[in-house]
Amino acid sequence: MSPKSRLLCALTFAAFLAVPATSLAGGGSGDAPEAGAVTVTTAGETTADVAATLTLGDGAAAYRFEYGTTAALDSRTAVAVATHDADDAAHRVTVTGALTGLAPGTTYRVRLLAAGTGGSDASPLTSFTTAAPAAPAPPPPGDAPPPPPPAAGPAPAPTAPPALGTAFVAGTEAGQVRVRLPGTDRFVDLAAQATLPVGSVVDARAGTIALTTALPGGGTQQGSFRGARFQVRQRAAGNGRTHLHLRGGNFSACGARSLASLTAGDRPRKAVRRLWGKDRGGRFRTHGRDSVTTVRGTEWSVADRCDGTQTKVTEGAVDVRVRRTGRVVRLSAGERFFARHRR
Repeated sequence: MSPKSRLLCALTFAAFLAVPATSLAGGGSGDAPEAGAVTVTTAGETTADVAATLTLGDGAAAYRFEYGTTAALDSRTAVAVATHDADDAAHRVTVTGALTGLAPGTTYRVRLLAAGTGGSDASPLTSFTTAAPAAPAPPPPGDAPPPPPPAAGPAPAPTAPPALGTAFVAGTEAGQVRVRLPGTDRFVDLAAQATLPVGSVVDARAGTIALTTALPGGGTQQGSFRGARFQVRQRAAGNGRTHLHLRGGNFSACGARSLASLTAGDRPRKAVRRLWGKDRGGRFRTHGRDSVTTVRGTEWSVADRCDGTQTKVTEGAVDVRVRRTGRVVRLSAGERFFARHRR
């Protein structure tokens, strides 16, 4: 960061800390930052992780998260600075924060505050509820009766609905599912249900995830997926199509030995990564290494192997486009198609 940018950030810090939360509004020269709605990715008994999309104005912007059980929002995270890539025309970044000192089984409100040289902005309030306290251990054997069960905590706050090209709703159906938000480098456990930003990476190798994404006109679509890591993408200007790009997998063994056996006609059939999916009449598209599968209301799987990508249909129908040639093949229930890896 240049000395001039450091000076502007220092001035932004001072102005940000001096302005009450209730008076944040645009002003100054240039474009003010825009604070997007806060997403609560995980909520424990005493801590919570949050994220939000911040659209930067001119240069850097200072930001912090404020939270509390009342409208006063008397707790806050430390002020941080967000910058954007000079080649990024959208000037959007994902910022995250850790909320601490929370009470178990309690409903909180949180929002993002941002300030830059062109003014300041505050996101709308998001509500969430911390996890209820764990039940006490049973008493030792004896004549005393067991204590009564603890009173139930407040009901969880509703999850924000999906937004076309911006956010989707995800929930764990079975096993363990982890997610990595855009701009972060670590995976965290997915709560029972959460609203996540588009661009998040899902790790469903040890569980099943249910996705709900937006459609034009206010509708939604649902699908269940398991078995692999994948990134969720969706364009705001599209028809609601949700793209799942397979990620991860160790292809280091796909070397000269694999190519030699492929030439001899002995295909190595072990999958490096495999994604199973089942949708409910939605618009989902899976991207493997050698083919792209467009779903037409079905149950299917896509497996990336050393020698290519295989698509198998259990129910319904899919369209498979071979990346190498552009050929499109329609598959029905019980059929499979293999797209050979380009060499």
